Amino acid sequence: MNGLDLYQTLQDEVTALQSFIKFDENHFMRERCSAPQKLEAVIQTGEECLRKLNSDNVRDIVHGIVGNLYRINNQPAQAIELLERCVTRATELNDFKRKAISFIRLAEAFKYADMHDLALKTFDQAEEICHAHSLENILDFVLQHKGKCFAEMGKLAEARVSLDEALEIRIRKQDPSLIKSTKLAQESLLRV
Repeated sequence: MNGLDLYQTLQDEVTALQSFIKFDENHFMRERCSAPQKLEAVIQTGEECLRKLNSDNVRDIVHGIVGNLYRINNQPAQAIELLERCVTRATELNDFKRKAISFIRLAEAFKYADMHDLALKTFDQAEEICHAHSLENILDFVLQHKGKCFAEMGKLAEARVSLDEALEIRIRKQDPSLIKSTKLAQESLLRV
């Protein structure tokens, strides 16, 4: 298979994998996969795709996909390596939306590596970009993930503020699934 065919296969496999990925309410709402062999297989498809792709734009997308999969598979070092490439590429392209999204993903990988201070700094960078470039459609994701990071650090007051801000934006967006996600995070993480 060529790189673009593998990319389509990867997209299909990631879609099928979603039913096995859930938020672990007992571990700070981290994503977990109940089918680790399937997750490993999708990662291998992604790695093969990266080896065969000629398109930089598609390769950028695949770096993000595979980086996230490594994070979910509890391989944060591999995730960080790929997601740093995404930040670098978004910076080169001067693509602020892509850069904010890449910072969110990278911060999550830092969090999974138990590098919480670095994760917070990276979330702050994403938040600054969102404010500077009016990216409110991404800001709620920054705030939700940042709130979850604060909760992991035991900083519940800061977590509450971030999650409340995320919920306010999501209510304005009128997206029931995002509202539900934030409320679940609040209920799970802020139990005291």
